[in-house]
Amino acid sequence: MAQQGDGSFEWLKEQLRGLDSAAAEDARDLVWADESHSVGVSRDPQGRLEIFLPGTPLRATIKAVSDSLSHHQWWFADGGVIEASKLQFPGAPHFDGVVAFLCAELLENGASSDLQIAFARTEQSIALALTRAALGSEILVGLAGELTLLDGLLSNVEPPQRWQVLDGWAGSMPSSRDFQLGATGVEVKTTNGSSSTHHIQGLHQVEVGYADGGEVETSLFLLSLGIRWTDPGEGGDTIPVLVERIAQNLEVDDRELFHQRLLQYGGDTGSGYRHDRDKFVASYARPFTIRFERLYDMTDPRIRLPKRGDLSTFTDLDVDSLSFRVALPQQVRGDINPTTGWSTVLDRLIGDFATR
Repeated sequence: MAQQGDGSFEWLKEQLRGLDSAAAEDARDLVWADESHSVGVSRDPQGRLEIFLPGTPLRATIKAVSDSLSHHQWWFADGGVIEASKLQFPGAPHFDGVVAFLCAELLENGASSDLQIAFARTEQSIALALTRAALGSEILVGLAGELTLLDGLLSNVEPPQRWQVLDGWAGSMPSSRDFQLGATGVEVKTTNGSSSTHHIQGLHQVEVGYADGGEVETSLFLLSLGIRWTDPGEGGDTIPVLVERIAQNLEVDDRELFHQRLLQYGGDTGSGYRHDRDKFVASYARPFTIRFERLYDMTDPRIRLPKRGDLSTFTDLDVDSLSFRVALPQQVRGDINPTTGWSTVLDRLIGDFATR
């Protein structure tokens, strides 16, 4: 099924707001932005927006764009077929306006007469949209993961230890650890995917080191959380719900510290989460569920990652500048590493911390 419009931003945004997700991977409902069918939009089965640009394969010069661009043959229910390049956008909440703007830009830049030239003229805007969406989604996912752990810890320690848990959460503050629970360090890595594949921002995130207060760490865990965004009515937590639940478990003075650490999450006070302002913002209020939790003991020798000492011979290397991706297996050491099951994960992290 296809609809077509006048190419205006307002019309497109309204149409995309009501556009349903595809029923299957090989099925699409297209909204054509103009009568000449030079720019079309659909949603995939996961609800992510796609721009279809019929014709021969387009050439992208910016990596962020080329990584999201593909070319295929597409069939319609009425037997029609087209060849088209497809731009795949991230599943960032409320991306309708951005995609509507990009479609309008493509048309304004002459997509109906020379698609490659129009695409080249619009590519910088496409790249900017893709980069910002990826960054925003990454920060949102990270915040959801850290708040999930903070909520779990606070709900499972006695009131005298709650201040210590909150004090051990870095939030927006510069810190070598996401959580420092006494001599135990915890890095929280959250993903939308089904595997424990994560970006590591420095060797310190995977090496036992020192707490911010100078105390020598005795253990280091990486908590890998997989989350799934759900539709309203399907259940799950939201960031505002977690914030309110966490605040209820804190003394009044501690709540103020908690909200201050939230405000700069992601490094920007302008875009950080402020509960009174943002609790009804759709991106934050989007529900999610935890699909898996895996607590990896990073001191296990079976986890083979580079160590600082391994790089000592590279005298011209700034070791602290390294970043890389890890792909941790579902099983490192039987059912011992990683620890799975939310209550078991919390018990292991709290350990003797609650008895201090």
